[in-house]
Amino acid sequence: MLQYMRERKKYGNNIPKCLSSKINKSKIIQKNICSNYRTIKIIDIYENLPLNHLNNERTRIKEIILANDVIVVLLISGISRAYDIVNGRFLCEINPSNFSVVHTIVYNSYNNTLIVAYASFPAHLQCKDLKVGKTNSSGLGTLFEKVILSHPAFFEFCETNGRIGAANLNTNSYTFWDMRTYEQVFEIKEEFQEIRVSDGLVAMFKQPINNTIPLALFDIENGKRLVRL
Repeated sequence: MLQYMRERKKYGNNIPKCLSSKINKSKIIQKNICSNYRTIKIIDIYENLPLNHLNNERTRIKEIILANDVIVVLLISGISRAYDIVNGRFLCEINPSNFSVVHTIVYNSYNNTLIVAYASFPAHLQCKDLKVGKTNSSGLGTLFEKVILSHPAFFEFCETNGRIGAANLNTNSYTFWDMRTYEQVFEIKEEFQEIRVSDGLVAMFKQPINNTIPLALFDIENGKRLVRL
C-alpha cells in the first residue's frame, strides 16, 4: 500500500506497467496473509458489567495490553477488564473501585505484573500493581500504591532503566521507584519545569532565564547529581 502511494505520487495515474504488476502482486500477498487469520473469540467488554459502574456508555477502545496469557482492554471511558488470552474468559475488573477511572496500563516485564495508573477522585493520580495470571495485587508495591499525586502530576515509566518516576509539581518533588521491587530508590526535591529520562540519566529543566534554560543531570541509579548547567 505504501509503495502504491509513493508511485501514485510520483507518476500520477500513469504508473508504468512493470511497477503496476509488482504493486498488484504485493496486494495479493497481503490479502492472502490476512485471509489466514480466523476469529477465535469475540469479547463483549460490556458483558456483565456492574450496573453501578462509573460509566456504562459504550466507548471506543483506548489501549489493548498483551501480558503473557492475559489480555487487558482499556476503554476511553476509563473502564478496564482482563481476559484469558486463549479462550477469552473474563478474569477480573482492573478498576480498583466502581468509581475509579483508569488512565493507562503498563506491562512490567521485570516482575510479570501490570501497573495500573488510575484516579479515584478528580485531579488525583495513583498506581497499583497486579500479578499477571492471578490479576490481584502482587504484594510488592505496598508503599508504591500509597503514592497519590495531585494535579499537575504524572508518572513516567522507563523500562530501559527499570525505573518509575512520580512527579508531583505542586510540591516540586520527583520520586523514582525500582520496577523490579517497587521500592523507592531516590527523591529529588527542587523546582523543575520538565523532566527527560534517557539511558542511565535523568535530565531536569527549569524555567528559561535570559534565553538560557538551566539544566541538571542526575544518575538514574541512585539520584546523584552529575551536572548543573
